[in-house]
Amino acid sequence: MYPTRTQALAVFVALNLPVGIAAQAVFVVSPAVDNASAPAAGSLAGLGFAARQQILIDEWRLAGLRNRKLLGIVFRRDLGDRGALRGGAVDLEVRLAAAVSGAAKTSEQFGVNRPAPTVVFANTVAVPDSPEVGATTQPWDPRNTIRIDFSTPYPYAGGTLCIELVGRPVKGKEPVRWNVDHELAEAGGAVREFGTSCSPFAAHGSSLNAETTGLTIGSSLRLVGFGRTGSSPLLLIGARAIPGGVDLTPMGAPGCSQLVDAMAAQPLLYYPPRVEKAAAFFNFRAQVPADGSLLAARVYFQSVDIETGLPKPWSNPAGLTTSNAVELHLASTHPVLGMAVVRATMPTASEPATGSVDVEAAPVMRVLY
Repeated sequence: MYPTRTQALAVFVALNLPVGIAAQAVFVVSPAVDNASAPAAGSLAGLGFAARQQILIDEWRLAGLRNRKLLGIVFRRDLGDRGALRGGAVDLEVRLAAAVSGAAKTSEQFGVNRPAPTVVFANTVAVPDSPEVGATTQPWDPRNTIRIDFSTPYPYAGGTLCIELVGRPVKGKEPVRWNVDHELAEAGGAVREFGTSCSPFAAHGSSLNAETTGLTIGSSLRLVGFGRTGSSPLLLIGARAIPGGVDLTPMGAPGCSQLVDAMAAQPLLYYPPRVEKAAAFFNFRAQVPADGSLLAARVYFQSVDIETGLPKPWSNPAGLTTSNAVELHLASTHPVLGMAVVRATMPTASEPATGSVDVEAAPVMRVLY
């Protein structure tokens, strides 16, 4: 039996359409928030600043994509920021690979997470001007999304998928406030400051602060400390606090106390002040091992500012000041998101080897296949 003219025409059209159009379908990675504002927001590589980023997605979140060819990904603006967003352009490279381990055991080292990535996209991406969010806003309207169509389809064979993005905003066309919606799975954890800093650079008695994120096993916790430009900061790390602290007045540091029973002391370096007469600062980052024995663990930090390498006058006769102390109470439950993100800024042309890991938040996205 011969096909009719209409049937023959239909076959001809289907065979001559680009593969990405003929076979394309949409897979929703975040069904719980796919059509609603997500509880968090975060950056995407190249939106506002140059960055390297990995997104790891466990197989259970990609049910139905196994043994299919992935054709693209779509990210959505932060719907919680209801104002209009100014778009622009980003030079972006996208690499896909099978991850070495599950999302909950993501490494801070980019290269460890994926041994042999495939470059599926390397071009400039147009970021749209997005209007104000209103009652009739369609979350996946093209004006609210960044769509990346792969130049090379990627065969997904199962397992944890690693999506790596290396992005740089095009000079003069930098997007403004263009964050993307993020899922959030809060496992808990808490930060408590105690004691008082004796540093002249303390604000409200505090010269050491910790972020309230990254308190889950497998994530990167982060602290920032402040002190005198040119002095040497030392971070004390311990498993318990010293009740009442040790008064350092007898050694020439009046008003200063050691508040942490230190098991380790990590020398750090200060960055110069960002504004005149402000304090220098350090950033400290450490990944909590993905070890169940650390669930609900407590760890303590205190910084010491050593000024003795500077000309006098020092802050006190000892040339030493201490910060307040910080207690980090880690989450008591395992990560459950099934996704993880590694991020690092790129202040130079070279790609950073390590980044900060978050196993509790990841972009809301759709995959084209």
